[in-house]
Amino acid sequence: MAERSYDPSPANVARFGALLILAWSVVGASGAHADESDLEALKAQVARLTKMVEAQAAEIEALKKETTLLAHTDSLIIQLDTSQISSEADDGPRTASRQVIGRVPDDAIVRAGDFDGSLVIPGSTASVRIGGYVQGDMGYDFDSLGFSDALNLRTVPLDGTQSDGEQVFRSHARYSRLNFDIRDETRFGLFRTFLEVDFFGSGSDFTNNYTPVLRHAAAGIGDLYFGQFWSHFTDLAAFPEGISSPLGQPLIRNPGVRWRTDIANGWRVAIGIEDPTGDLSGDSALLASDSLPNVTGYLQVDKPWGRVRLAGLGLQLESTTDSVLAGGLHLSGRLNLPALHPRDNLAFSFQAGDGFAHYYATLAGVGLEGVVSDDGSVEATGVASGYLAYQHWWNEQWRSTFKVSGLAFDSPTGSDPLALDSGFSLGANLFWSPLENTTFGLEWISADREVVNGEQGDGSRLSALARFDF
Repeated sequence: MAERSYDPSPANVARFGALLILAWSVVGASGAHADESDLEALKAQVARLTKMVEAQAAEIEALKKETTLLAHTDSLIIQLDTSQISSEADDGPRTASRQVIGRVPDDAIVRAGDFDGSLVIPGSTASVRIGGYVQGDMGYDFDSLGFSDALNLRTVPLDGTQSDGEQVFRSHARYSRLNFDIRDETRFGLFRTFLEVDFFGSGSDFTNNYTPVLRHAAAGIGDLYFGQFWSHFTDLAAFPEGISSPLGQPLIRNPGVRWRTDIANGWRVAIGIEDPTGDLSGDSALLASDSLPNVTGYLQVDKPWGRVRLAGLGLQLESTTDSVLAGGLHLSGRLNLPALHPRDNLAFSFQAGDGFAHYYATLAGVGLEGVVSDDGSVEATGVASGYLAYQHWWNEQWRSTFKVSGLAFDSPTGSDPLALDSGFSLGANLFWSPLENTTFGLEWISADREVVNGEQGDGSRLSALARFDF
């Protein structure tokens, strides 16, 4: 005889339970010598119980079918291909090649990007990082440096003027920044776009409603990039840590097209074409024009002992009847000095040439590039400037920078008598970073200036900041 299998379906379970109840009831009734009417009542009760159990079994069967249907519906399957997950020993973060939840396409799942702090943009292979920082600044002038949020030699009051010797307190958050960094690997190399704003636009000092200002808007692929970004004549890596910038530091974000590439053994070369600005003065300065772009470039070496860059700038200053070629050289870098602490260093920057005053952020737009005479001839203003900044790390959280900087112009005949002719500054600070993304700082600076006619002015300021990066 063939072996019979038992089907454990909900219906069979219900029937088996009803038969057990009936058997128990009959045995119980017989043992008690129940009469025939009692037996019929028991049978009716068993029938009701059987219908109740069968109804519950039907509900269970319906739920089982619904669950099976949901589990096999493609749009609701959760899939995770673990064979594509990188190990913790890999350089990159853990990622899954496919993950579908509900009706959302697999490329809409938020995943870690290809560089620190980034996420993969849904629907693409590119990674994006939203960054920046919130920074609050306070400053107190013991002897006024002028009502400015950044050190600006042109605002230092001259001796004997109304503002000379005034005490001024100032607080703002205009240094705060917001940026978007997008990167993607292509067959031509890394594609990158970068957009950043701060809040040094126009506004009201009384309501503090300053407008955002474009700092960077650049895109590049491989070694070529274009848009507004740091000029090759600016060496940001040699910039000393501080609340106020040193005087002798070209600092300009200039629109243009630039190319740079690593050659060998830590050497890099770069060249660029940038937007020109004829920042001239004189009675006929309105005759100035810009028909040729500025040309920049540098040669840089990066070694275990530090890095050094030699940059060059070429430009043309012109009026409708005359033009002169101008430009300069910029030697900068940072040398490691591990005798007192492994992270101690000396930053330096020296520039010399003529006609490039607008490459200093606080000296642009006031006609310091050169002078246009009455007959239309152009004479460029000579420039020599620089700084030294030694940074000492007291421990891994505390450090100080001591800096000295200066700037001098060889002002041509016809320059404004009150135009800046030279300046000098000293500074020292103390910074503390208790957390990786949190910094507090305190800095003292003094500065003095001299104008073309020989008048002088000086001042000093104590500044503090709190900065939170994200």
